[in-house]
Amino acid sequence: MADSGMPALQEIRLRDGRCLAEACAGIFRSLPLKVKRLGTGSNDCSAWKLELGDRTVKCYECESPGRADLVGQATRLLEGQGVPIPEILAVTGHVVFATWTRGMPLVDKVQKGLTRRMSAYQARLHAARLPAEPARTTDFVHLQWLLHRLRKGCAGRIAPERVDRLIRRLLELQPPHLKPGVVHPDFITPNLVVTASDETTIVDNEFLGIGTGHEFDILNTAMETFPDSEASRDSYFSAYSDAGDLGTLVTDRPFWDLCYLAKMAGKHFVAGNLSLAQDVFARLERRTHSHAYTGGDRNPRSAVG
Repeated sequence: MADSGMPALQEIRLRDGRCLAEACAGIFRSLPLKVKRLGTGSNDCSAWKLELGDRTVKCYECESPGRADLVGQATRLLEGQGVPIPEILAVTGHVVFATWTRGMPLVDKVQKGLTRRMSAYQARLHAARLPAEPARTTDFVHLQWLLHRLRKGCAGRIAPERVDRLIRRLLELQPPHLKPGVVHPDFITPNLVVTASDETTIVDNEFLGIGTGHEFDILNTAMETFPDSEASRDSYFSAYSDAGDLGTLVTDRPFWDLCYLAKMAGKHFVAGNLSLAQDVFARLERRTHSHAYTGGDRNPRSAVG
């Protein structure tokens, strides 16, 4: 969507039916002079760049008000510990207004040392100290979202009893006592910029939160950054281990591979790639019910291919 004036702004609707203009007026007591749509992700959440007088604001939707609240909790935690993250200006329902981060895309700025730079920043996010009684720290929230999307995508295509059986088994395989902390399962190169002060910053944060499953973050980053190179993925894991804790990604790698397959199956269903989605689902189903996937496998080089 190109930059537009007020008539177009008045027509933009949020997921909950509210008008974007009304949400802006309620927060800023004024309306944007310009609005540019940034896109809609696979979670059906939209984002916009808003020009408000002398400042630029990013407005983005989360799946729910609860997820927006998690974004706020994690952002405040990171800000308090000096970890670069866009400041949140306001949250209204499922919508977040944040400062616009100016910078160059990471892949354009960094020609050498990309793996080490990314892994070091990712480890800083994961290492943020939690408050004494943080909310919902034991929940693997993103897995719940992935399985919800998978179930929705399978509707009318895969027998419900097959889907239920797979999900039950996958949840049974989850390693016990996962370490809680800040998580960001969408930590990928298109979402990273380098600011004028040479700080790496993640700018797409609708999945930022506090909970368990940082191992999935690391695996997803490696898989999405180096989809065709196992050696490069291993290098990423090695670089991350120098800066942070790989957790159960080492001891229970097959489980995390299954989580990634669940992500890919759901993603393909949503995209309408039905033949590929059903193939990935079948692979996920076979591996989930295999006796080899009982947890505790200490092979860090397990592959999802």
